[in-house]
Amino acid sequence: ERAKRRKSLRSGVLTAKLMQPFLKCFKDDHVSVRDYACRTTYKLQIRDEAIRNLLLECVEFDPIEKVRYSA
Repeated sequence: ERAKRRKSLRSGVLTAKLMQPFLKCFKDDHVSVRDYACRTTYKLQIRDEAIRNLLLECVEFDPIEKVRYSA
């Protein structure tokens, strides 16, 4: 089961179980969590409409410049 999840993450596929917690990271109070969510999206090459919308929201409205650049 763990190996299957790792393989899914490496291929850029987020399972339904992981998607909701991951989406919440883009709205987290901590800058480092939002920044890491943006960077992880890039590293895993995740192509999901909900994530793309959250990235655009970060680019436009996040008060922290580091997060905007990561998005």
